[in-house]
Amino acid sequence: YNGYDPSASGLSTFMYETSGDSVDYFHGKVGVASVLFEIGDAFLQDCDTFDSTIVGDNIPALFYAAKVSRNPLKTPGGIDVKKVTFDSSGQTLFVTIEMEGPNVFSLVADEIMLFIDSHPYDRPTPKYELMSPTIPSRAAGRVDTTNLAAGRHTACIQVKDRQSVAGAVTCAYFDVRPTANKEASHRHSQRFVN
Repeated sequence: YNGYDPSASGLSTFMYETSGDSVDYFHGKVGVASVLFEIGDAFLQDCDTFDSTIVGDNIPALFYAAKVSRNPLKTPGGIDVKKVTFDSSGQTLFVTIEMEGPNVFSLVADEIMLFIDSHPYDRPTPKYELMSPTIPSRAAGRVDTTNLAAGRHTACIQVKDRQSVAGAVTCAYFDVRPTANKEASHRHSQRFVN
């Protein structure tokens, strides 16, 4: 996400020596797997460079770290949703996704789950197992929106590979709008919610 190489204290690629940090503390005290981001290219980064370059370079990596925080040692090994596209016809919402991951071409998506107005970590939650891979890195499906109220809705998508490893959850908004003839129309918002 940001082009930085993973490193740790004691390695020649690390900026400076340290005898311990919050990663060590959290793992030692409560057994939590954690990641520490050392961002920037100087120990005391000037504010102009930080605001104009460093923040933009690292926001995607920080968002991804938040998305996989529930299981940071396993989730990054799964297949992730890179892009979600919505289109509509009458009361049918067509969903197309692009996937990526360390094994997206060798590990075929086994289950692609779509959750409307709920997150897969909320239990129990209704899901649509309707998406089928079209090529190894893409999938498509459709949802009948007849029973959805007019207004903004959230679609969360999670992909599991054949080893049942679930990738990070990706969520996006779509709007259901009534038309003059009472059929629903849809508009996709590019703003991702996680």
